[in-house]
Amino acid sequence: RMTTAAWTPSPAALQGVLELLRDIPNPALQQHVHQRFDAWSREAEWPHYLLCVFGGGCACELSVRELAGLLLKTFVAGCPPQSGARLLASVPPDALLRVLADPAHVLRRAAANLVASLAAKASLQAWTTLFPQLLQLVATNDPHAVDGALYALSLLCEDNAGSLDDIALGRPLLQIIPVLLAQLHSQHEQSRSYVISSLSEVLVDMPGALLQQMDAVLQGLMALFTDPSARIRLQVCQALGILVEFHADFLLPQLDYIIKFMLQCMQDADQSLVLEASYFWESLAEIEPCKDTLREYLNVLMPLLFQKLLFTDSEIVIALAEEQASSRGRRGVEQDDEWAERSVRKACAGSVDALAALFEDELLPHVLAMLNETAQSNKPWQVLEAGVLALGAIASGCLHALSPHMQVVMPFLVANTSHQSPFVRGTACWSISRYGPWLLGITDEAGRAQFVSPALLALLGCMADASSPRVCDAACSAFSLLAECVDDGTCPGLAPYVDALLPHLLSCVASYKGATASLPYDVIIAVLDSLDSPQPEQRHEQGSEPPRSPAQVLSQTSVHTLLSQLFAKWNALPDNDMRNLPAVLECLTSVMSHVSVADMAGFAPTVLERCLRLIQADLVRILLTSRPE
Repeated sequence: RMTTAAWTPSPAALQGVLELLRDIPNPALQQHVHQRFDAWSREAEWPHYLLCVFGGGCACELSVRELAGLLLKTFVAGCPPQSGARLLASVPPDALLRVLADPAHVLRRAAANLVASLAAKASLQAWTTLFPQLLQLVATNDPHAVDGALYALSLLCEDNAGSLDDIALGRPLLQIIPVLLAQLHSQHEQSRSYVISSLSEVLVDMPGALLQQMDAVLQGLMALFTDPSARIRLQVCQALGILVEFHADFLLPQLDYIIKFMLQCMQDADQSLVLEASYFWESLAEIEPCKDTLREYLNVLMPLLFQKLLFTDSEIVIALAEEQASSRGRRGVEQDDEWAERSVRKACAGSVDALAALFEDELLPHVLAMLNETAQSNKPWQVLEAGVLALGAIASGCLHALSPHMQVVMPFLVANTSHQSPFVRGTACWSISRYGPWLLGITDEAGRAQFVSPALLALLGCMADASSPRVCDAACSAFSLLAECVDDGTCPGLAPYVDALLPHLLSCVASYKGATASLPYDVIIAVLDSLDSPQPEQRHEQGSEPPRSPAQVLSQTSVHTLLSQLFAKWNALPDNDMRNLPAVLECLTSVMSHVSVADMAGFAPTVLERCLRLIQADLVRILLTSRPE
């Protein structure tokens, strides 16, 4: 009854399949359904019957057709890759493509997903008529057919962006792009959305077919700058973000218009659009040829970025909830993960940082008045915190221009580590660390007493802030960042202060619990690792004494205190404490490389005995869990 050219269903068998599909959602019939389903799924005609039902070849409910499509997709997914003609014979493409024009939106989407799955399994080389047929559907101007075909094209572009310009496939992208560009003017928002999605997928690789038509693509995107749909403007923003990151040279001739569009997006009521536009400036600031054009808009851009640095009410609520969770000993969002999340505030802070790196001292006049405004005592804490954040963001790029102001800036930041708001205290810690090269580069005793000692004491005070895990986390991160300042060998880093710091850090080891317990160990590791870098006064020149080792940098008192307290913690933890024991062990590993063999002699036997015990226990656990029952 089934041939490769045509197939006709058996009425009785079709009725049986319909009954099965109707019974599948019924919990009371599951055992019987499973037996029938298992029997049918072994039949060679099974995908044909599913496609017959899915494609409307018989009268049935919409839900039954949708279920048939889902089962057909499962069948396709279970086929081996590169199934080619054999799979296309089991799931005839022409019948499937007709469902793309179905009046039911849910079926069109299911059909488009099936098309993408079938193309992936059968391969585009085997399905040579796919793209011509999809483009014919778009050319019909039937709204349903256009919608289904464009969605299928967007999925295919997503899955095959790197191969749509292959000669072996006939370079289908050459025909696809003009059809997509024509649909950018569609009155249907969804059609325009599908087109931008398709174009965005191929923008990264910039194949030759797209390169030939890039001017038309850019003009098409720019024509949507005033689109009434915020969703479309958002997608345009995202497409421009891809271009500025990977192919900024295409944007240079139209950069004025693009910057004006992004400035408008920054002021849009749709926060998703604001977010996407906020990230644009950071990427743009990394493109040196854009500097001259961007300079003309700094007087408009910088106030917008500063305005968006303020915490929103929802961000405050979320942060306070995380603070409470962490205080109760539950692991909330760690700082690195938190800052990895996308938000307008973080995007704007990153953009300010990037712009400062691009314009350096030239940027300071554009922000100085705003910084002074945020520092006024009558401002809400959110405004003050935004100013402290901005000071940290411009630190790297504007440090030279800020040098005359540092006698005011550093005390201001230090003072705000004692602010009543934990948000201000935490951000002040971060901003202090951003000025690490200046701060730790101070070598005269008077300067150290005036700036360095107060800053380090302020950070130590924040590390001991029992009321706020957020502030503790920020202070620990600040110390780790300060420790990195020695990497370039231009400043002594924390080496002159390490003996004074270690007792405070070890007190945090004893007091930190739960989610923050590992933080002091990370700081100790960072501080000790910074001692590996040659100090400016210790650089070895020919004929001179070699630099001191890290063990020589540490005083004998510090070595004794460090080892005794860490080993006391090590001995107090049970072997099954997998939250704290790895952190202590990692810290001890770092410490051992920074002290002498003689210093370790008294501890070595217990370390060896316990490490062997831990390894043996882990091997036994692996052996037991890997055995078959």
